[in-house]
Amino acid sequence: LVAALADAFGRSTLVRFAARLSELARIACGDAPPAPLAGSMTIGGGRGLGWVETARGLLLHAIDLDGEGISRYRIVAPTEWNFHPQGALAAATVGARQTGAADLARRTEWLAQSLDPCVAYRLEFADA
Repeated sequence: LVAALADAFGRSTLVRFAARLSELARIACGDAPPAPLAGSMTIGGGRGLGWVETARGLLLHAIDLDGEGISRYRIVAPTEWNFHPQGALAAATVGARQTGAADLARRTEWLAQSLDPCVAYRLEFADA
C-alpha cells in the first residue's frame, strides 16, 4: 500500500501518514517492529558518536571527553533534522501544489504534524 501511494503521490503527507498507520497496524497485530539501525564510533582524541534511527528520524549523540570528565555533549534530535531550513519540511514544501494561502497553511500544518515535531512550533508564511 505504502509503495503504491508513494508511486502515485511521491513523498507526500498522505504517504507519510499511511506508512505510520501501516507500521502501527503491524505492531497491533503482534508483528515485532524492525530493529532500529544503531551504531557508535570513536573519532579519536576522546571523541565519539552514537546514533539510532527512531520512528521520527535519526537521533545522534556526540561526546568529547576531557580525561574522565565530559567536556562537551551534543544531541541532534530528529526534529532538528526535519525542521532544518534544508530538512524534510522545507524540501516537501518546495513546489507544493496549493490553491491559495489558506490551502498552503493547512497543507504545511499537516506536513509538520506528520513529522511529529515533539516541541511547540509556529508556522510563519512570507511572500517570496
